[in-house]
Amino acid sequence: MHLCFIVVLIALSSFAVADENAAPQKPVPEPWKLGFDSITANDSYSYLEFLAADELEGRDTATRGLTIARKYIQSLYKTWNLDPAGDLKGDSRSFGQRIDMVEINIGEGTRIEIQSGTNAYRFEWEADFSGGMGVEIPGVLDAPAVFAGYGLSAPDLGYDDFTGIDVRNKIVVTSFGKPGGDRKDSPFNFPENRARFAGRYTPAETCARLLASKGALALLIVDESVGRADSPGGYIRGSRIRSSRRPLVAPKLSAAVPRVPAFWVSPGVADSLFAQSGKSFAEVKNEIDTKLEPQSMELPQTNVELHLDVRRTN
Repeated sequence: MHLCFIVVLIALSSFAVADENAAPQKPVPEPWKLGFDSITANDSYSYLEFLAADELEGRDTATRGLTIARKYIQSLYKTWNLDPAGDLKGDSRSFGQRIDMVEINIGEGTRIEIQSGTNAYRFEWEADFSGGMGVEIPGVLDAPAVFAGYGLSAPDLGYDDFTGIDVRNKIVVTSFGKPGGDRKDSPFNFPENRARFAGRYTPAETCARLLASKGALALLIVDESVGRADSPGGYIRGSRIRSSRRPLVAPKLSAAVPRVPAFWVSPGVADSLFAQSGKSFAEVKNEIDTKLEPQSMELPQTNVELHLDVRRTN
């Protein structure tokens, strides 16, 4: 079958709520002033309260919740007299754009096999690792492993996990989170930087795209919440509302902005990857968090086979 979904072309504005501790606001350009002055905190909260409601089930792709959210936003655009710039609907434009989608199902044959020195390890899908972001094509990725800290490149903060290592044609291992964890003296937690490094998926997706540009093959993110109910970072597995989600991808978008396949793996997978390095994953991670300096390195005598059992429905 051919799956499609509607994308709203114009995102809701980022409504700013006054903060007495915030820096002085720059003057608003005159052409925007009328619209800017019309934004109120009450309006902003009412929009977000509806869009973030549990009844919309996370607004996942191709779900009833997303359809409701789309129609709600479109009604706001009409109320605000915005000009639609989407697909043609009759003789006029609409607020939406249809994009072809492909359904991806990751099968039980997906697994990780690690050769560490003379020892062999095998890890199973959904037991030892999960995720599958960017996984679209079946096959086997077979390559040496390299550790790249937290997978961050922030030269403006004097930090780059990719300095001094070659990730081309490698399977890259990183840690979930950010250097220093919640340390207040870590620049990754400064208010002006927080949005760049916060959350679960945004940093991972940024890293997966960066690795694609560097010629890497895949990304394995060590996540201490895999196999447990919660994580030190406060993420509670299974706490989010579950929708009838079907993993959907847009091939044209994937081709335009490529990313490597990415999985979240358990500490057990990390232990096998570091078995020949002379230090454990926990020790290396602690060293990064203490010094706030990269500790990236090749993982000696360590080869990874990532078996991808993927079924596509067009």
